Amino acid sequence: MLQHIAKESLIVLFIFLALLVGGILREVTKKTGIPYTPMLFFFGLFLGIYCIQYSVIGEAMKMISNTDPHGILMIFLPTLIFESGFNADWHIFKKQFPQIFILAFPSVIIGSLLLMITIKVVLMYDDAYYDWPGAFMAGSILSATDTVAVLALLKEVGAPKKFNCLIEGESLLNDGTCMVLFQLSSELVKDNPTSTGDLFSLFLSLTVGGALLGIFFGIITAFWIKKIFNDEVLVVNITFISCYLLYFVAENIDIGIQISGIMALVSLGLFMAAFGKTRISPEADHAVHTFWKYMVYCAETIIFLMAGIIVGTRVLDEASDFGYEHYIKLFGLYLGLLAARFISIAIFMPLLSKWGYGLTWKEVYVLTYGGLRGAVGISFALIVANDELFPPKLRNILLFDMAGSALLTLLINGTTAKKLIAKIGLMTTSATKKKVFNRFLESMLEKVKRFETELRNTESYLNFVNWTDVDKLVGLDEYQKIIRENHNYIQSEKEKEKKKSIQLRKLSVHKTEEGAEVPLMSQQSMSEAEDYDAEDDERLIIEARNRYLM
Repeated sequence: MLQHIAKESLIVLFIFLALLVGGILREVTKKTGIPYTPMLFFFGLFLGIYCIQYSVIGEAMKMISNTDPHGILMIFLPTLIFESGFNADWHIFKKQFPQIFILAFPSVIIGSLLLMITIKVVLMYDDAYYDWPGAFMAGSILSATDTVAVLALLKEVGAPKKFNCLIEGESLLNDGTCMVLFQLSSELVKDNPTSTGDLFSLFLSLTVGGALLGIFFGIITAFWIKKIFNDEVLVVNITFISCYLLYFVAENIDIGIQISGIMALVSLGLFMAAFGKTRISPEADHAVHTFWKYMVYCAETIIFLMAGIIVGTRVLDEASDFGYEHYIKLFGLYLGLLAARFISIAIFMPLLSKWGYGLTWKEVYVLTYGGLRGAVGISFALIVANDELFPPKLRNILLFDMAGSALLTLLINGTTAKKLIAKIGLMTTSATKKKVFNRFLESMLEKVKRFETELRNTESYLNFVNWTDVDKLVGLDEYQKIIRENHNYIQSEKEKEKKKSIQLRKLSVHKTEEGAEVPLMSQQSMSEAEDYDAEDDERLIIEARNRYLM
C-alpha cells in the first residue's frame, strides 16, 4: 500500500509532523512549565517504541531512524552553532572569554580523562567493550553537552544575562572541542599508525585551520552584506548560505589539511557577531533575527524528536543483548558524568572566580547539573555505530551508553533543574528590583487606562465594545496580579528587615557592669546602615534603566 509513496515524500511528511508535534508541546510547556526539549525527546522515544509499525507514519520514522548521522550533523549543526555564535553578545563574550576558554577546552579534556578512568577503573569494563583509547573516545563523546533546555529555563526564571552568556558560550565551544577529541581518539581506536607529533599537528589543523577558514568566510560575508541596501531577504540569504557552505567545505573539500566544521562555524558566528552585525541595516536586522530564531526552533524540534525515535527504534532493540549489569553500570556512568563535570570545573575555580564577571559555587552547581546530553552526542555515537572499522562490541556499548546518558540527564536533570535553582537561591530577586518593576507596570497600566478612556469618550463607533473583554485580551488582569504578588513580596521583605533592625539595635547596645546601657553606634549610623543598601541599589537600578531606555 505504501509502495507508491516516494521516500522524499515520507521525509517531508516527517518534518511537518515533527513541527506540528513541536507546536503542541510548546503550548504544553507554556501551561505546565515542563521543559520543551525533554518532552520532545520522550515523545520521540514513545513513537519509536510503540508507533514504528503503524502505516505511513511508521515508514517515515523507519526512514528517519536509518538516516546517516553525518547527514544529521550536516543538516542541523550549521543552524544551531552559527545562530548561537551570531546572536552572542560580543562585549560580554569578550569579557568572559577566559572563563569560556577554560570551561570549553582544558575542562572538557580533564572531564574526558576522568570519564575514561570512570569507565575502566570504577565501572571495570573489560577490553572487549572499552580498551583505553576506546574509553577516552567515549569520554569525549559523553562530554558533549546540550544546554538548550537549561538556557530556556534560565531565561524563564530571569537569570542574569552574564550567566546565560557564559553557559551559551561554553556550550558553543564545547561541541567543537568534543568533535576534535573524538576525531583524534578515533584514529587511535582504529589502530591507525600515528605519532604524538602527528596527533598534535592534526589537533592544530582541526582547530586553528577551522578558525581561520571561518574568519575567511566571515570577511567575505560581512563585505557582501555591507554592499546591500534595504534588502532584508538578500541579507538573510547570505547568512544562511554562508554557514552551510562553510560547513560543507570544511568537512568535505580536500584543501590539504583536515578542518573541523564545527570550529569553523563557531569562528564564523563570532566573527559576524563582532563585525558583521554592524554592517546589517536596522530594517534587515529584525528579519535576520526572526529568521534565525525560527530556524533554530525547527532544528531543535526535529533533532530532539529524531533522537528520541532513534533511541526507541535502534538502541532499545540492541539493548536486549545487554544484561542487568549493563543497566547498573549505565546509572553509575550517569553519576560519573556529574562528578567528572563538577571536578573539571572545580579544579579551575581559583581562576574562574576572578576572571570575567567571576563565578560562584552556586553557579558551578547549575553548570554541573545543567550539562545535559542530547542529540549532538547521540549523532557522534551513531557515527561510531555505523563505522565497521570500530570493534562491534564497542559500537554497540557506546551507542547504548550515550543514548542512556542522554535519557537520564533529560529525564532527571532537565525536569528538576528549576527546583535546584530555586533550592540554592541562585535567582532570587531583591525587593528593590521588584519595587522598580512594579513602578514600571503601574506607570504602563496608567497610560493604558488613560488611552482607553480617551477612546471611549472620543470614538463613537466604539460604544458597543465590551471593554471588560478588551482588558482581558490586553492582559491587564495578569499585570495587576503580578503587581499584587510583587507588593506582597515587598511587604514580607520589609517585615524581615524590621526584625533585622530590631536585632541590630539590640546588638548595638552594650550593658556596663553597673547595668547602664551604652550605645555602640549612634542612631544616625544605625539608620544609615539599615537604609544605605536599599537606597543605593534602587538608585543604581533606576539609573541603569534610564540609560538603557535612552
